[in-house]
Amino acid sequence: MENWVPNQETQIDDEDVFVDNTQVEGTSQATNPKKRKYAQMAACWNDYDVLHIDKVRHSKCKKCGTLLKTESGANVGELPFKFVENESFIEYTNALNGKVILPCRTTISNRVTDYFLEEKAKLFKFFNNPLSNVHLTTDCWTSSCQRSNYMVVTTHFIDEDWVMHKRIINFKSLDSHKGEDIGRTSLTCLQEWGINNVMTITVDNASANDKAIEILMKKLPNLYDGGKQLHVRCMAHILNLIVRDGFDQHQSSIKCMQKAVKYIRNSTQRIQRFKECMKELNVESKKFFCNDSPTRWNSTYELLKIVVELEKVFGMFEVKDPRFKFDFLQQAFEKLIKLKNPQKDPMLNSEVILKAKVLIRGLQQRFENFFYFYKSKFDNTDSSQNQTHGHEDVVVIDDENDFMGDLIVQIDYPSASMEMKLTRYLNEQSVKYNKDFDILLWWKQNACRYPIVSRMVKDILGLQISTVASEAAFSTSGRILDPYRTNLSANIVEALVCTQDWVRKSRKQIVDNIDEILKDDEVAKALEDAIKNGDGKGKQPINILE
Repeated sequence: MENWVPNQETQIDDEDVFVDNTQVEGTSQATNPKKRKYAQMAACWNDYDVLHIDKVRHSKCKKCGTLLKTESGANVGELPFKFVENESFIEYTNALNGKVILPCRTTISNRVTDYFLEEKAKLFKFFNNPLSNVHLTTDCWTSSCQRSNYMVVTTHFIDEDWVMHKRIINFKSLDSHKGEDIGRTSLTCLQEWGINNVMTITVDNASANDKAIEILMKKLPNLYDGGKQLHVRCMAHILNLIVRDGFDQHQSSIKCMQKAVKYIRNSTQRIQRFKECMKELNVESKKFFCNDSPTRWNSTYELLKIVVELEKVFGMFEVKDPRFKFDFLQQAFEKLIKLKNPQKDPMLNSEVILKAKVLIRGLQQRFENFFYFYKSKFDNTDSSQNQTHGHEDVVVIDDENDFMGDLIVQIDYPSASMEMKLTRYLNEQSVKYNKDFDILLWWKQNACRYPIVSRMVKDILGLQISTVASEAAFSTSGRILDPYRTNLSANIVEALVCTQDWVRKSRKQIVDNIDEILKDDEVAKALEDAIKNGDGKGKQPINILE
């Protein structure tokens, strides 16, 4: 939190502009721009100069030259905004510095509104860059309080400094989970943000999403490779379906174990008796009956793994709890688990895992064929290496369906740059991988050596194989749309969800109390008015194909 004192005015940089009237590149001329010229700052800032090094704010002491990294703390204390009005905190602050005047929670919440509008304008400017390609993830959710459908759209991209970014740009109400509604809402979102270059869209493996992608492929311009790579199915969802299909063959045995665990967990006394049995048998387990989720196959696996480790404990538990019958569990153990080496991972020898290994062997050949398909595209030894200029290797584009060629043509480098050595990169010695290896840092350091390839890599590495990034937004929205605030407008909900996600771009500074601004009706109304005043300004519709 910044310390505010009276009669201490400091000039603010031109960057601190109210964004609802800020002109954005490629948009109409702004009217009546309002600038925040002065702000009341702490007296200590008279002894420091504010610098920006690598886009990070620093402060340099005018006397000794010490350089300090500084950031605003108005929204990062993980405290409710009303904390500044707490009498004990005010007394504590006055004891430290009697000249300090704390801002009210309305002032702090207004800063959140300013931040939302400012970041929205910056993102809009980035998305309107013709060279900015983005990847999208999307998911749908139903509010248990409002019984309303919502859809979230998240963008993923790598900036010029080779930093991966994730930004939620849409959290809007949805008429239904039908493919037509999902596709129409997605188009509206992309149009509002001026996003023209969409590389891929990652969605759950559902028929409604298939229809939505079909609509987007017909309407969106500038689709890479004719839209063949646009539709990416969520790997986590597909993997869950595959493993669940294997579990179905042993559903009766799995249900027996789940019922046994549920019986014990439903009573604190039974849990205590079970732990006593573990102690008597000298059995130790770091985990004790994890929760089983139908949407997470690994939770079922972990549950079965723990149950197998505690098989003897279940037998003794039957003695202490006559209502618990162990006979049906024994049959489940014998049917489901065939142990070969129980000293290691007992579940590795189960029929379920063996069946998965058979499926993997069947997929191995398909993956090899897929790999050699791309390898043949990358090599092109007969055509790409025959044509040379002096000692330079030239990348020749002689196939209109060439995978790498499409990317090179889309980047639209001049002919001189086309002579960058793709073959040199492919033949370069491989970098030894370790857990600390940062591929983005490597490309940042070597982008000047491979300018064309680096552009392609920047677009490809942003691809998402899972929709987890979009699903994470629903945990936040669940707190915002609680039973006490079910009449929130769609604009406020979207502003809160988006702003919270944007603040999270700094890993060390996370805000989890953004919904506190809604506890004051005047603050909520101010936010609503600010969003409405900012709607439609600085926006340029994309060219949707008819």
